Amino acid sequence: MRRILAALVSAQPPQTHYPKHIEMPSYPRAAELAMISGKVALAVFVNESGRAVDARVNASASTVSPLTSLYLLSADAIANIQKWTLTPSSSRYSIEITYDYELLSVQPCGPSTEKVTVDLPDSITIYAAPVCAETDISKPQ
Repeated sequence: MRRILAALVSAQPPQTHYPKHIEMPSYPRAAELAMISGKVALAVFVNESGRAVDARVNASASTVSPLTSLYLLSADAIANIQKWTLTPSSSRYSIEITYDYELLSVQPCGPSTEKVTVDLPDSITIYAAPVCAETDISKPQ
């Protein structure tokens, strides 16, 4: 009987950890101005109370290059995830969350627009319209 019970317990799927509190991310202004986009995969380490206590970039699963561009996006993603609260657990655990920064197609100049889509438990997409540069080419008279 113990073997059957042990087999049933080990056959159960792993627990999915969902966020309880999310701070909405924004597109980093410097990355938006430089027209940098891509995915930043984070390995997030969560304590027993559900706080994200550490986060590290999984460079092999991220699609941003070069390294300076990855830093522009990942610094904001790490700062954002550390404000989250996730499902408490009896022990520490880690999860992977991907931040996908996407620039929308070029639109006429206007105010910067931003949209966030959250696909729980493991993906967030932040959309931004590229910033337009306004120039005045008229000569003073």
